[in-house]
Amino acid sequence: NLRRYTWLFGELKNGYGYYSGTEFWNKNYKSYIRTINFGNDLSNLPSTCNEENLCWDISESQTQNKKVYGYLVDAGLKDSTDNTKPLYNLYIVSEAPIFAPSNCKGIFYLFKNLISIDFNNNFNASNVTNMECMFQGLSLTSLDLSNFNTKNVTDMSNMFEDCMRLEKINVTGFDTSKVENMSNMFCGCSSLTKLNVEKFDTGNVRNMSVMFRDCSFTDLNLDSFDTSKVKSMQNMFRDCSQLINLDIGNFNTEQVTNMDSMFYGCEALENVNTSKITTDHAINTDYMYGQCVKLKNKVDYDVYEIKDNEAYTVIRCKYADMYSEPYDYSEVITQIPAGTQV
Repeated sequence: NLRRYTWLFGELKNGYGYYSGTEFWNKNYKSYIRTINFGNDLSNLPSTCNEENLCWDISESQTQNKKVYGYLVDAGLKDSTDNTKPLYNLYIVSEAPIFAPSNCKGIFYLFKNLISIDFNNNFNASNVTNMECMFQGLSLTSLDLSNFNTKNVTDMSNMFEDCMRLEKINVTGFDTSKVENMSNMFCGCSSLTKLNVEKFDTGNVRNMSVMFRDCSFTDLNLDSFDTSKVKSMQNMFRDCSQLINLDIGNFNTEQVTNMDSMFYGCEALENVNTSKITTDHAINTDYMYGQCVKLKNKVDYDVYEIKDNEAYTVIRCKYADMYSEPYDYSEVITQIPAGTQV
């Protein structure tokens, strides 16, 4: 346990808050931070570290031996929407290796002007258990997290949500073996055309709802995904409008109860392999393939129940638009009165 050796490293605090924050996380500063740099060079640290000098002690504990400081330097630029507001470069420094707090929820959340983060191999995440909303809402175009130590993380929900300008991201080094929640993880990354999650260990994940919604990749390799414990896949691929081919023939959906709108709005989707998927335990499959207007292959689990006024209509359907209105009854097998067990 590294905590017993706190004199060897500097532990960073998390001053994030949804409606308020402390130090540079305060709304008066975080929206105007342009770059973040981690390092061990204290030579440019203000001689008096206080808010007047835009400098703060951001150590997790005020009693820890190795301090961590954050200070702002004017970047010589103004905010594009308010030319009275200067933009800053943020430096987070310590003479010792910097360790991230165990709860990193929202630590970089809504730094809306942020264009780069340079961790300089000086952001040790080995103690982190929560990365929820960690980079949510940033304006970065690229992010390299290949050296992140995520071995103890259990929550990655909303981690990159609404990073709408993000074009490249490297998460190939992620250890996700303890992660239980990946909901909304990449949701809203509408500029993301490629994503490598081939090494993700998802054996403990329970929630994958909205995980890739509104991403722009044309294909996605999910061969490594173990979904045996997943309970929700609601909106998982919704509005991935550029997705053409998807092979999830390895998906185990025995525990999944919600597949609502799972592929809804995948307007370019032509081929999807769902050979091992079962909806036997799914309570909600509404609009599962809605608006997938180009789907060519017949879905393998092709018997569904949909509510039609006072009856359940069991439809055998070739195409994904079965949940779009009006319903296409050309392949209706039979109608079963409401309440009848099928």
